[in-house]
Amino acid sequence: MYKSIKQFVDYLKDQGQLTVVSEFTDTASGIAERTCAEESEPDGGKALLFTDTGTAYPVLTNVFSSKRRMEMVLGVESYEDIAERAECTLSEVFALGQKMRGYIEAVSLARKFSCWTPVQTKLHPSCQDSIQNIAHLGLLPFISDSGKEGLKVLSPVALNSRNPKNGARTLEPNKLYILDECTAGIAIPPHSEIARHLELCTHRLPLAACLGGDPLHTFIAAAPKIGGIDPYLLTGFFRGKPVSLTRAFTQDIEIPAGSDLVIEGYIQKSEGLSPDGLMKLHVTCITHRRGAIIPMMTGSGTASEKETVRQAVEKIFIEPLRRTVSRTNEALLLSEEVFYGSH
Repeated sequence: MYKSIKQFVDYLKDQGQLTVVSEFTDTASGIAERTCAEESEPDGGKALLFTDTGTAYPVLTNVFSSKRRMEMVLGVESYEDIAERAECTLSEVFALGQKMRGYIEAVSLARKFSCWTPVQTKLHPSCQDSIQNIAHLGLLPFISDSGKEGLKVLSPVALNSRNPKNGARTLEPNKLYILDECTAGIAIPPHSEIARHLELCTHRLPLAACLGGDPLHTFIAAAPKIGGIDPYLLTGFFRGKPVSLTRAFTQDIEIPAGSDLVIEGYIQKSEGLSPDGLMKLHVTCITHRRGAIIPMMTGSGTASEKETVRQAVEKIFIEPLRRTVSRTNEALLLSEEVFYGSH
């Protein structure tokens, strides 16, 4: 498991999959232009690390445009490696439920799941090395968004939410637009879990947008929501060990302790949409680790990167599910919208 995006960057560099851009690059347009040129290279080019962005944060782009880098994120030599494990585990789960195979099989499966279940860290969480109680979103490396003229965006963020009724965690990909220094905008599709949580809450819905940390979290956020399985248990399945979580600093929500940067806040249920059709996220706190790096997808590189992620999701989740569940259940288990859907 990568403890931070820095550790992943070091691995990319060792494998010849990274180009470091040390000259100043404007976040408004320069990063997108350079990334667009790089992704058009054979095999998606290389990942780009912009070290001088005019902010305190280097920016990493073009990670998902390559199948090889996608496999590095997953920690496998090929998609087939993890797909076989996924199909085997799914088969065990469905067989146990359908045949009531007995105590021994149930205990064996429970032991497997306990090895992947997320844990609360007892150590100081690195994602809270620095705490900004007064939010200054303008200090972050937002880039121009081609889809919403005049707005700047952080994309993707792994948006953490919690079901107000049963406390179940959810993780979904999203884009974060800057509206002012302490207010961000997010688009919430009506079919998303976060939309359902907003309906269930009585007053405010706490959220935490995480960037960096283990890059696998970004992929898990885009994966189909399978039977309400905890997203961090799914990450633990991929990594073979539990994810360390910590309590957010100002919101009643759990986040990966190894995140590079976390934007905490809430949505006011009674509040309407912004003129751009976005829900307002009132930011209550920004925390980050020392030496944080911000991974991003640019507007220019989204199509290529989305397609690589979509192919991985198809191979690792969709195909095994099709072989282990009926077509009737398939519609309930799979999400057709992958990596932002219609955002």
